Amino acid sequence: MPQLEENLTYILLAFLSLALLTSFRSPVIKAEDPVLFIPLNFYVAEVQDQRDIKGPEAMGLNNFIATNLPKNLSRKPIIIDIKELSVKETPGKTGLVEGEIKISLSFSLKKETYHQHLLNYTGGMRYSRLATNKTIIDQHLKNLHKSALLYFNKWMNTNIATSKVLASGVKVHFKYYEEELEGDTIYYTASRPLTWSDFKSKIRRSNKYAAMVMPNIGYDQNEEITDGVIHVTITLKTFLAKTDCWLGSSYKDSYMLNHEQRHFDVAKIVTEQFNKQIAKAKLNTDNYEAVINMQYLDSYRDMNKLQKDYDAQTAHGLNRTAQDTWNKRIDDLLAGKTIPDA
Repeated sequence: MPQLEENLTYILLAFLSLALLTSFRSPVIKAEDPVLFIPLNFYVAEVQDQRDIKGPEAMGLNNFIATNLPKNLSRKPIIIDIKELSVKETPGKTGLVEGEIKISLSFSLKKETYHQHLLNYTGGMRYSRLATNKTIIDQHLKNLHKSALLYFNKWMNTNIATSKVLASGVKVHFKYYEEELEGDTIYYTASRPLTWSDFKSKIRRSNKYAAMVMPNIGYDQNEEITDGVIHVTITLKTFLAKTDCWLGSSYKDSYMLNHEQRHFDVAKIVTEQFNKQIAKAKLNTDNYEAVINMQYLDSYRDMNKLQKDYDAQTAHGLNRTAQDTWNKRIDDLLAGKTIPDA
């Protein structure tokens, strides 16, 4: 008989354990008390259950948020992915139940075409309860949800003004690169035209032409985030190296120098066009880097084409009538006038 009683006791405990695991695998959240903060920077747009085994916990968390967390649609939309949310209980000492809750959430910013991951949150707790007190599970779950949301709210408040991911807009500023002491590189300024002494190249560049220059354009980009706005400073550069300026003969006059200067002017014109294209572009936090890079490549191609057109139409300066026409066109473009293509 004692052996039979032991077996019956073991069987009863096994059934009780199975019943507890089944009963509390998918608890229902009851929202009673309001969350103790009002989000200033976000609202929860959606809760998604990413677990392999789905359960009503996702709906419970969703209802908890809907009931207890104010929703201001003018804030940033946040997606919460449930990676893990489980309640497991086993029989403890007489009249007690031992339990463990695990929670793992992923918070993402909802964009138009994708979700930008922000952070992960992992939490949990162990507890003991009376077998007759099932309501404490709901309270424990509620406290864990509160902790997760409070943690995320603190993170948002800390990072909203300085995080590139959370930035709400882009503002572009332009300036021109200035070198205090001129070296081999000449940076374009109207007060610093080319002189024959700038032609320093020792390498023969051509057997056809008397002189050559190789002007270029470029920019530096720096960023800082202030009050949630990405301030992009683009430092424009129009430049050429003296060691890339070549003079092929001892003959040199102001007409020839003017032709080469105009090549430098063309590069300056394209720099200003690059400036204008970026200034009028519709930039946002997702596209501004790509737009700036693509516009630079487009402007670079435009510069090469304009340089080739200039040389072709002036016959590299030999056609004086065409040169006079281009001189006027270049002066007008430098002055900011909009004129039709030549």
